[in-house]
Amino acid sequence: MRVLSIFLTATAVSTLLGATQLNQGFNFITATTSVNLDTYKSNINKVYAIDQFNGLSIYNGDSAFNFALTSLSAGKSYLVSAKSSFDMQDVNASVDNAISNLLGKVLYTGYNIVSMPVHDLSLRVNGAIINKAYGVDQFNGLSIYDSQSSFNFALSSTEQGKYYLFNVNSINIDEYLTNGLVADPDLTSYTTTNLNDKSILVMENNSTALKTSLITFSSDQSYKEVEVSNFSASSLNGSDADINATVSSAVSSLTTGACGNWNFDGTDLNMTPSDGTTTGTTVQISDSSDGNFTIGSTYKKVVYYGAAIDLSNVTDCQLDSFLLPPSVPN
Repeated sequence: MRVLSIFLTATAVSTLLGATQLNQGFNFITATTSVNLDTYKSNINKVYAIDQFNGLSIYNGDSAFNFALTSLSAGKSYLVSAKSSFDMQDVNASVDNAISNLLGKVLYTGYNIVSMPVHDLSLRVNGAIINKAYGVDQFNGLSIYDSQSSFNFALSSTEQGKYYLFNVNSINIDEYLTNGLVADPDLTSYTTTNLNDKSILVMENNSTALKTSLITFSSDQSYKEVEVSNFSASSLNGSDADINATVSSAVSSLTTGACGNWNFDGTDLNMTPSDGTTTGTTVQISDSSDGNFTIGSTYKKVVYYGAAIDLSNVTDCQLDSFLLPPSVPN
């Protein structure tokens, strides 16, 4: 059972395009065409349009007086408070609600809906550097924090119980790996039983970029490993079956990777890369109660552990395993 979803309190809009189902509570949406909001009047508490030049405009589903907001415009984004879950056609919507306590949780690059205790916006949130923040208040209007400006329209920190729109432009990868991402709780130790016909998804900092590798362990004591390009950590918000399907699709066409043999000697996991003719240096991974490990100075976090993901198309085996320390220093 995955528990990561309770840690993901911010929504990366770019990774959820195409969804039209809104959850009860706050949702961040982007309109794909013009939408008359009265069509969904019975489903909506309020819709907020956030514009740093024109301020805040509001649609109130329970009122005929709607502060100049009566419809959605194609390409523009809005914050929608839904009375209950419903399908809102002609929008790309994030399907995760904003949840209350963000401290110790994850933000993504791009826009995030956030609710959190008091926090100085000039400080990072688990590695996320806040570029701009918009405070939405139907009584006081729009307040803005801009990291590039000393004049911040009265918004310098968050308040408990209020919702904000954060625009994150960069993330400190080391801090994000250590504090933001959550290790898969199902992998409590490395043993022969635990790893037979299983896969793990490993994330690390490779020269200031987040690198994701997939390793599939076979019961014949062989393994294959590939790099999962452009993998978004937001994909981890889902069931094991959802994650398995996402990763399977991303690696299905790969033919090149690292191959080798593995064994558990009762204390350590030993992985020996091979190109089929030449054997490389064995990587020894000491057992860890949280499933994570460090090789050299490189910290790696196991963010998914589950059923084996097929890597049978990988036939071009490279000797240098992805598990070895990267050649470019962190």
